[in-house]
Amino acid sequence: MWKCIRCEKENQDSEEMCTACGHGKTMDYTGHRTMSKISSSVTDNWKSSQNTSEYFIKQGREYLQKTIEYLEKTNVDSADDIENMTVAELKNYFKTGGTDEVKENPVLMADNDEQYVLGSHIERKSIQKIKFVKIKRSQLPESAWDVSSDENETIWAWTEDAGRILKIGAESRIYANSDCSSLFSDYTEVKTIEFNDMFDTARVDDMSYMFYGCKNLTELDVTGFDTDWTTDMRGMFGKCKNLTRLDVSRFDTTIVEDMSYMFYGCENLMELDVTGFDTDWTTDMRYMFGKCKNLTRLDVTGFDTDLVRDMSNMFSECKNLTRLDVTGFDTGRVEDMSYMFYGCENLMNLDVTGFNTGCVTNAEHIFDDCKNLTNLDIRGLDIDWGVDIKERSVLMSDADYGKHVLGSDIQRESIHKIKFVKINISQVQDKAWDVSAGKNGMIWAWIEDNNGEKTLKIGAENRVYANSDSSCLFRNYTEVKEIEFNDMFDTAHVIDMSCMFADCKKLIKLDITGFDTARVKAMSYMFSGCENLKDLDVTEFDTACVEDMSGMFSDCKNLTKLNVQGIDTGRVRNMSYMFLGCENLVKLDVTKFDTSHVTDMSSMFLGCKNLVKLDVTKFDTSHVTDMSSMFFGCKNLTELDGNETIKNYLADTSYMFVGCEKLGIQNIKE
Repeated sequence: MWKCIRCEKENQDSEEMCTACGHGKTMDYTGHRTMSKISSSVTDNWKSSQNTSEYFIKQGREYLQKTIEYLEKTNVDSADDIENMTVAELKNYFKTGGTDEVKENPVLMADNDEQYVLGSHIERKSIQKIKFVKIKRSQLPESAWDVSSDENETIWAWTEDAGRILKIGAESRIYANSDCSSLFSDYTEVKTIEFNDMFDTARVDDMSYMFYGCKNLTELDVTGFDTDWTTDMRGMFGKCKNLTRLDVSRFDTTIVEDMSYMFYGCENLMELDVTGFDTDWTTDMRYMFGKCKNLTRLDVTGFDTDLVRDMSNMFSECKNLTRLDVTGFDTGRVEDMSYMFYGCENLMNLDVTGFNTGCVTNAEHIFDDCKNLTNLDIRGLDIDWGVDIKERSVLMSDADYGKHVLGSDIQRESIHKIKFVKINISQVQDKAWDVSAGKNGMIWAWIEDNNGEKTLKIGAENRVYANSDSSCLFRNYTEVKEIEFNDMFDTAHVIDMSCMFADCKKLIKLDITGFDTARVKAMSYMFSGCENLKDLDVTEFDTACVEDMSGMFSDCKNLTKLNVQGIDTGRVRNMSYMFLGCENLVKLDVTKFDTSHVTDMSSMFLGCKNLVKLDVTKFDTSHVTDMSSMFFGCKNLTELDGNETIKNYLADTSYMFVGCEKLGIQNIKE
């Protein structure tokens, strides 16, 4: 008997087509290949009430990719729910429909030595030509050596012409290793590489630096490369400075995450067609076209850049570019734009009015040496142009892990109050010490003792600018009850606020409504251990750039009111321990949380014993790998809307509902 995966009707083994719906016995939803080796847990996730082939193709590919990514990330070679296939076998199975066995094919060794030729003592710089050939084992020269990945004597290498020509041969096609990083890099004297339809890249995941530094390479035909599974192309053709032509128009870049340095230093390339590049998953484009000095035109209008974080030097020193259209660029996540257009001296027009620079922390020299730019509107760009730290009143970074007060030997636990004040510096210098980052005498600190109550005062003639690294700044001021910022503390340049107020156990008043958090990326354990805070207003926080919120409110035992509805979590990856130990919270609205990038939710609500209701129906847990102890000890939780939606067969869900007595749920791991 076999069950139809479309309508689930039982059919006789002898039947090739379902008697109910006519669906093929060995066809998946896309109609391409068998599903016989895939477990029911996988196929169930592919089922849908919709019936368009495009939908099933899209869903199937997405689920498969997530499965493979998880297995690779956790270094798992096999899993019960995919019939003990290795990751490589799984990839190949879905590539070929189960017709090939990976281990039976000749797979080239992974060779990223960058100095010697394929496991030998021959130096790469001695080779002038590389050629792949079909050859019978009996015809191999005596000097040949085994270069197959598992040393099964299926692929051999040898040199000819006094060691100038490297030949790589097998009786059938040679399969490139999944790791092709630096495979041909630093063959500095090689002028040509002949693949001769012998080199199959269908299984390659990593092509980073593959041809990097092949400075004498004049010809390179990669039109036959299969890049469907490639995720890394960084530095792939970097410093191939003598290449005049390169056809990458057929590259499938659908899942490529890193394109940094991809064409860097290809000085003699005059044309490059990247119009077909799919960059949906790309996060890094720094130096991508840097020093492509002879490129006269480049069409990047089709680039999807909404995940890109680094564009530094992306087009730097593209001296001969006369036109560049970047109006379609989504730069909302970009952090570094430094030198992006540096040295584009023939550009006459550049439209960057649509650039979102809210997360940009470095834009130094972005338009330097663009000598012919006559039309450039930068009025809408919110950018720190690289002002020297000595020109501002910047507070020192004091991440002494909570031991001493701002560069002194005074213990933090001796302080009862912290107050920022405007001062005339000449009036305090005799009792204060310099706490400015640049030691320029612009910010001073001193202690005032009022009947044993010690106040730490931090003063300047103008506003005090918080350091970009403000992690642990007020951590372990265990006796401090109040911090007065008095509109004197400017956080506009802060990137790291992790543990900023951690373990301020007696803090009962904290007004942070004036904090500018637009550039902040880390808020992990920011208020952890502030166990006497009853009310905390974070409604004005701009968290669009924040990636880590782990432990942010952990052990805030007396918090009774916390409004997190306005918090933007679109970039957050870690929410572990976020509300751990918030035992007096009765209500918590997380319905607006975007969790599409979160990988860790372990112990997120652990110990929130007075929470009565929680709605997680909007949670996207497709990337989450750890949900262990997520609701552990939420003993008064009577309603959990969405417990079905957060099921994830790939995540650790151990102890997830332990102690949730009123829910009647023990665990969802199956």
